[in-house]
Formats: sequence, C-alpha cells, structure tokens
Amino acid sequence: MIGLIRRTGEYCRIDPDDIERVEAHPDTVVFLSDGAKYCVVETVDEIVARIRDARAADITACWVLDRGGRQAR
Repeated sequence: MIGLIRRTGEYCRIDPDDIERVEAHPDTVVFLSDGAKYCVVETVDEIVARIRDARAADITACWVLDRGGRQAR
C-alpha cells in the first residue's frame, strides 16, 4: 500500500496493483481499475517513486523470507 494525500487533506492508502493510470492536468488524478478516481496533492513522479519503493520493499521481504533471515555467504 502507498500513502497519498487527497486534495481535501484526507490521507488515503491505495494498493499499487489497483492503479490503472495517473494523470496530471493540472491536478494529479489516480485512476483505479474499479473506476474510482482520487485527486491527490502528490506529483506523478512522487507516486511513481512510491510505487517503486513499495514493490522493492515487497521483493526484499520475500528475499529475506526465502533466506530465513540469514545473510547469503
């Protein structure tokens, strides 16, 4: 999940896998696969970075679980 701030100031969490597209003209709008739209204060680049970081964290967690929490030798 990534955290975003709606234009109303309300915080929300969105599953990156549900994001269909993100547009900015002039406000940043996140379109979800179920048809929902969120107008947020973050830029497109900030959202992309958060998605990238969330997916990297998932991959890292899977790697640690696969290795049993031990460092590779």
